[in-house]
Amino acid sequence: VDTIRAIDAVGRVEAYVQRWRRVLAELREARRWPWRAPAEVVGTFSEALSRCVTALDEADAALTLMIATARATDQLPPVEGLLAAGVTALWHVDDLLREHSLTKDGSLVDDSRSLHSDVRLAVTALRRGEQLARSATTRAARENLLLLTGRAGVGKTHMLCDVASRRIAAGLPTILLLGQDFDGRSLLPQIGQLSQLDGPLDDVLAVLDAASEAAGCVGLFMIDALNESERPERWRDDVRALITAVGRYPHVALVLSCRTEFIETVIGDEQMPAVDHIGFAEATDIAVQRFTQEYGLEPPTSPI
Repeated sequence: VDTIRAIDAVGRVEAYVQRWRRVLAELREARRWPWRAPAEVVGTFSEALSRCVTALDEADAALTLMIATARATDQLPPVEGLLAAGVTALWHVDDLLREHSLTKDGSLVDDSRSLHSDVRLAVTALRRGEQLARSATTRAARENLLLLTGRAGVGKTHMLCDVASRRIAAGLPTILLLGQDFDGRSLLPQIGQLSQLDGPLDDVLAVLDAASEAAGCVGLFMIDALNESERPERWRDDVRALITAVGRYPHVALVLSCRTEFIETVIGDEQMPAVDHIGFAEATDIAVQRFTQEYGLEPPTSPI
């Protein structure tokens, strides 16, 4: 689901890196063999193919750098422009094919057909890369910040608990606090007690940052269901202070969740990367099938 992908991104785990690897692999597959212009119009394609090769080399280098940075805590590079430039160069070659290489029945043959197929494969790869680069998930990875929204009962808490459990089992430092545990006192000073690390907020974040650096990863500091705090409206100011505090620690990312209908009251106009969690709303049948398989139950025979 999109929410898991977003958490993978902000936590810089291998699943997020693999999404970039697939884009690069698809691009390189399209360039597996040298591209040849149609024999009868080699001169017409020469300049366009040369520009295309340069643009795709630059896109390849950008994706390689993105993969290397996504596995670390460094700032992710802006690759969108180079990927878009590659697509533009590819479309120019495609336009030339349509203008000069179509047969009378409107088809492409031989070298023209092969070149057209490779161009389309490369376009698909770069478009997928552009989409990923411009997504909320990559913005979350860039900013070390993610807001999860969703209606009541869609499983935000269960999902975050599962994420925390899996990360801790994998040796990835993670702190998960529940909004319902924050009472009416000032919010941020309660974090030390609730996390069982004691001390002020900066001490908690420093411990998480040090543990994450030692583990070679980005640690997650997560607070679920801000709206369930005793005085949730207090988060409007404290969220800004919390974001600022987390920003001082390069190996820590912040994940918050809040019911959609309380965003204005609890978060206010604070702009942050956000993903809406819909749970199994659009995949109930698949969810039931997986659940019954996991626990060895007979699947229902009537629609749910």
